[in-house]
Amino acid sequence: MAMRGHPLGGSSTQQLETPHGRFVFKRSAQLGEGCAAKVYEGRDLESGQFVAVKVYKDIGRTSLHCFHNAIQVGKLLNGKSGKRLQDRTDRGLFVEVVAHSANHGVPGPDLGFLFHILELGGPSLEDVLATRYRDASALSMAELRDLHWSLFSMAYKLESLNLVHLDIKPSNIVSFPQSGNPQWKLVDLDCVVPAGAARCVVTKFGDITFTPAYIAPELARAYLRAGPGQAKHCPVILTPAMDIWSAGICALEAVVLASLLTDQYIKLQKETGSDHEFLKWLGDVDEQLFSSGVIESLRTVDADMARLLVGTLTKDNTRRLNAKDCLMHQWLRPISEAMRQKASSSRSLMAPTRSQLHMLERKSDTTSCKQSTATDEPVVKPIKLNKPLKQSTNEQSPDVAKWTSSTCETM
Repeated sequence: MAMRGHPLGGSSTQQLETPHGRFVFKRSAQLGEGCAAKVYEGRDLESGQFVAVKVYKDIGRTSLHCFHNAIQVGKLLNGKSGKRLQDRTDRGLFVEVVAHSANHGVPGPDLGFLFHILELGGPSLEDVLATRYRDASALSMAELRDLHWSLFSMAYKLESLNLVHLDIKPSNIVSFPQSGNPQWKLVDLDCVVPAGAARCVVTKFGDITFTPAYIAPELARAYLRAGPGQAKHCPVILTPAMDIWSAGICALEAVVLASLLTDQYIKLQKETGSDHEFLKWLGDVDEQLFSSGVIESLRTVDADMARLLVGTLTKDNTRRLNAKDCLMHQWLRPISEAMRQKASSSRSLMAPTRSQLHMLERKSDTTSCKQSTATDEPVVKPIKLNKPLKQSTNEQSPDVAKWTSSTCETM
């Protein structure tokens, strides 16, 4: 039946249609929910394909901004804009908006209904890690390397377009089927904002969205300096290093199969009744994330991987690796070398330029890479941080309420 009123009302078993009836979905088939919208599994009646239907909760100013921002950013990230380190860095790393509501051809509300139609993926990284933990089946070395490559390729593409996502986390990393390993893609492009290394960058509606357990330490320090209830009134400079931290946390969690900082956040919030202690611990440059014992444990998995993770998870953002450093790191050298060889033998117009190939051939400061294949044995190591953390349960981590603070937070 066609929708009357807002599509989020009514029975959960009712089949709902978008205006003009091309896409259908049920409220009972909800895939996820964010601040501004809910996502459902649906079907395109014209093609018969399953899709993801992202329905915004209203057509107010914030929802309209998110709606338009996701369309514009998606075109940039999935297009040919920005630098190309090599072919694989641009190959489907961001979810695509395949259709959207429009009024007389102009993107916007259609009969009071604001929505995106997205390509439908498989399990999120959060789902995959929870399943692997439950089954005591760690990711193989090849799977880890492929995931890490995707995470830092996402950060590289964002940086090349002077953008930051600020909410890179396992629930926003979704697997899409393809031959061989799954292709990981970053979703929730509503929150992408411009970066600014030398000036304050304020988003159009003044807000940024992030999840406490995945924010960079410099954002935590800015929040604390502003004081309770004052963060939205202070300036902030958003930098690509913030996305590197978030990607690094995801990369680490894939190794240890634990939602590390989420557990820490929940633990400290329950003990103190506020976010202050977690933010204080996260933002303290003198209290590093890794103890010497943690680093040694990571080295037993792979020494090059340990160096990469430590380099991306340095609380001092001026010493943190950038995205290009990550992609050229020895841990990821097997992939970058394979891409270089493929590009050099290809006559495709998509091949990298000579200068980009030169970048790939530059020597890394780290030692020679430890080769691995898809047949590598999974490795599970008991790794603890400086602060004691609650062991992850078999269930997915509970959703942590996103904070919304103004882009005016002083670094």
